[in-house]
Amino acid sequence: MRITGTTNVFKPVLDVNYNSLQVAVSKRLQNGLSMRMAYTWSKNMQGGFPGGSIWIPEYKELNRSLAPVDRTHNFIVNSTYELPFGKGKAYLTHGFAAAIVGGWSLSGTFYHLSGLPFSVLADGSSCNCPGNTQRADRVKSQVARTGRGVFGTTYFDTSAFAPVNTVKFGSANYYSLRGPGATNLDAAISRNFHIWERLNFALRLDSYNVTNTPHFNNPNNNVSTSGFGTITALNPLGRQIDQRYFRLGGRLSF
Repeated sequence: MRITGTTNVFKPVLDVNYNSLQVAVSKRLQNGLSMRMAYTWSKNMQGGFPGGSIWIPEYKELNRSLAPVDRTHNFIVNSTYELPFGKGKAYLTHGFAAAIVGGWSLSGTFYHLSGLPFSVLADGSSCNCPGNTQRADRVKSQVARTGRGVFGTTYFDTSAFAPVNTVKFGSANYYSLRGPGATNLDAAISRNFHIWERLNFALRLDSYNVTNTPHFNNPNNNVSTSGFGTITALNPLGRQIDQRYFRLGGRLSF
């Protein structure tokens, strides 16, 4: 039997190695303040198939690289603070002022993440290797960061890479560069109102990305296309939109 079409075979031959240092510090509720800080320093490597991906067995070792989900640093802080005003607090414990400013709580989540790694790719026509992902040729030992990658600037030194014009795989390792990191702050203010006996009303205002900080995606990574090295998209970090937005909610319980 002779097969002339493309045959895809998926086998469990991808190996992943993850190492990390994880530290967490918690402050229990005291004087209205509670806080938790966590930090992870990690490295996530992969190899085998599919890897980067090259599917030709004799070139399997070229797939050895950082995993596309690797983030070197992951720092997060969660905190809640009950304002010291109102009944049972240190200040403004009674009267009209206590009724207005008492019972409010502030909370927030701050985090910083390292950027995700990406590969620098090239057109694969000269490789004559259908089904594989062609890497660009790396022509400089160091790849400098040149800008933010937006408003017409490039994110990295694009002259460090070149297209591949011969029957070979390029020399640029998969996932050898890292994209922009992400810093974000979500905040909320809330208050519980006791109306009568078991009747209570909770009011909460949330602000996501309260600083309205843009979170950029990885740059265009194909040396054979226009816009190489520039960033044209946002990474909304798991949310539908990236820009700052507010959400107001209330809950009546009885």
